[in-house]
Parts: sequence; C-alpha cells; structure tokens
Amino acid sequence: MTARHAVYWVPREDHPLWAAGVSWLSRGDHRASATRYGFHATVKAPMRLRGSTAGFAAALSALAKAHRAVPLPAFEVTWLRDFMALCPTAPLPAGFDALATACVKELDGFRELPDAAERARRIRGLDEEQVRLYDTWGYPHLFHRWTMHLTLSDETTDPLLRAALAEAARAHFAEALAVPMGAGELAWVIEPAPGAPFHIERRFAIGGDA
Repeated sequence: MTARHAVYWVPREDHPLWAAGVSWLSRGDHRASATRYGFHATVKAPMRLRGSTAGFAAALSALAKAHRAVPLPAFEVTWLRDFMALCPTAPLPAGFDALATACVKELDGFRELPDAAERARRIRGLDEEQVRLYDTWGYPHLFHRWTMHLTLSDETTDPLLRAALAEAARAHFAEALAVPMGAGELAWVIEPAPGAPFHIERRFAIGGDA
C-alpha cells in the first residue's frame, strides 16, 4: 500500500484563515512543498496505514470527540528555521497539547513500520533524542520537540526573498489573523501516491461530530 495517511490540525472552513491559507498556497511561487502538503499543522505525521481505513476513521472520530474544544491563541507570520510559517503567539493551552499527544500515541497502532532503507533516510541528520522519537512514534518532532506551525513557504536563506515573502504574507493574512481562532478541527488527510498532493478526506470537530 503506497498511500500515506496523516492527521492535521486545520482552521474551520468557515474561519477566514482557511480561505486565506488556501489562497496563499495557490499562488505557487516559493511554496511548492507547502502546497503539496496543504495548509495545516501536522499532528500525526504521514504514515502508511496498518489496518483498515474505516478503523482509522472511527478511532480518530472517537479521539476528537473525547477532547474538549479549547480556543487557540492568535497566530503570526514568522520564520521557523529556513521556512516561513504561521506560529502561535502564546503557549498552546494544555487541553490542545493533550489532544495532540493523544493523536500521536493512540493512533500509533495504525502506523506501518518503515523498512530499513526508509528508516535510514528519515533519521539522517537527526540527534539522538529525535532518532528515539522516530523509532518509537514515526516522527522526530514530537512532544517538547514539536512547534505547532502552518508552513507557508519553501526553505530559503536569501535575505531579500525572506523579507519580501514575509511582507507579502503579513499583508495577506492580516485580516484573517485578527479573527479569534477558536479550536479549529482535526483532518484526516491522504497522500494517494508518493509525491502526490495531500487531500482532506474528512474533517472532525474537536469535541463534536465530523
């Protein structure tokens, strides 16, 4: 099975940030990788699925319902390492951290383990703790090593390009970011084949129904 499945946090479709994010990524320049993955923050990283899609959807639905919806802080345009992203302006509420942790741990039984070649590729350049996280949970940026972010650009170290992208993004997102964020939603997303764009299969309200 070549498809990969993941869980994203996304703004609600009726929140202006969703339309602003989709519009930003559709412009294409210097954001090809971000566009392929879609406008989101990763919660459970892409994985090949062990078990049925119906079982995975049921587990994610139950998990989303089991956690209380808590409003998230505002986001801002910033640079995270060498790419531009929207990041929270304040610490995440404990309830959301608990939800993110539950997604990582409780859905891990659906993760197909990588073969030796994939593992070697994925752990290249990681530190010892990140390798342990990858081997245990399939992703190196988790728990205290995780920064919630919605990627807006490809990587670049060009200072002029970074300044231009940031100026454009701040203008583009200003109106949407002024609206209180609310809790957002969890999304089940699928990459149907290697290199193909990810698409949202189904959204789940936190504390509610799909």
